[in-house]
Amino acid sequence: MANQPLDAHSIAVLAPEYPMPTHTFIRREIACLRELGGNVHVFSTRAPALENLARGWAKEAQSQTTYLVPFDTGNVLDILTYLPRAPFISLFLSAAKEGKDAFKDALLCLPAAARLAAECRRRGVRHIHAHMASRSALVAALAAHMAKLPYSITHHGALRDFGPNQRFKWSKVAFAMIITQQLRNELADALAPKAIGLTVVQPMGVDSGWFQRWTPYEPRKPEEPLRVFSCGRISRVKGHDILIEAVAQRVAAGDNIQLEIAGGTGGAQVAEAKALSELTRARGIEERVIFLGAISETEVREKLNAAHVFVLASRYEAFGVAYLEAMSCGVPTIGTNVGGVPEIIVDGECGFLVPPEDPIALAQALERLGSEPGTAEAISRAGRARVVEKFPIAASARKLMQYAFRR
Repeated sequence: MANQPLDAHSIAVLAPEYPMPTHTFIRREIACLRELGGNVHVFSTRAPALENLARGWAKEAQSQTTYLVPFDTGNVLDILTYLPRAPFISLFLSAAKEGKDAFKDALLCLPAAARLAAECRRRGVRHIHAHMASRSALVAALAAHMAKLPYSITHHGALRDFGPNQRFKWSKVAFAMIITQQLRNELADALAPKAIGLTVVQPMGVDSGWFQRWTPYEPRKPEEPLRVFSCGRISRVKGHDILIEAVAQRVAAGDNIQLEIAGGTGGAQVAEAKALSELTRARGIEERVIFLGAISETEVREKLNAAHVFVLASRYEAFGVAYLEAMSCGVPTIGTNVGGVPEIIVDGECGFLVPPEDPIALAQALERLGSEPGTAEAISRAGRARVVEKFPIAASARKLMQYAFRR
């Protein structure tokens, strides 16, 4: 198929191992881009493992996604055509400063980048946008050079978590959307500002029309158990063990409390899931804690509507869409005072912030929301209002369209 002329609003969106459960925001942003008139072409480095697929919407998303690896015979000509256009000298000089891992990443990404470049030219793409400053950003940077297109990044987390070649990834970026001010500050500290280019703070958002209540929030009644819900991957960083310890403290104090934790337990999460299960038995609360495993977005909304309190006791959280989803559903929310969470939750106004790894403070916040119905109702209303005002899902799509097609 011959190359198409550049489409005025054609954009390639690249996400690593799409679609996983944490990609709900990307999925909704893509839908908003299309509603705004964008001709969106979705790419991913590779498909996620079966146990990591998003529940409910993965099949549709996969059918609309072009995977850059593995390659087939039809891709060989694309790779051979565009690979010589790779900026070998600047890429490998940059990698040389970072060591053998950077060299490995550079070599691994070149064929995928050549294929992406060919696909973008074939489809008339005008701009490449990468989610995450990981290998996907390196693929985007290389492909943009090969196809002579601008590219941009949405930066989601601490730079240290996204691998080597960061200076190369950021050196030619047209603009970057940073999800919190804290991450923007960290990026400026790690890389010279002149090496980054234009950066704008643009938080992720949620669809408040989807994440909403179908009945008004009702605080816990004295005869009821306090229904607590948590949703996050089964990983030590999410602090589920701290939440279990806090629940155990409330039970020891005579409180009636029921905790449900949603999050995948396959693959790398098996050991952590086993440790959490053992912890509930050691604290004598195994009948009060239910591990739901991975659940769909629809099931998350159902659990939020049934909960009195939402808690995510993360040891670190770059942002935390789960907090937004809970607040959008009017569930009083408790988070930790780490990372970008304070940019979501205003402590005492639209939720509570507690120190990380502090089950005593978390237990106190649970006790307050469970015993003060007026406080719980006020937090419910304020949380919903903050999400609607400050974190609309369409905001990031509008900003991306504005900067990608302003030329």
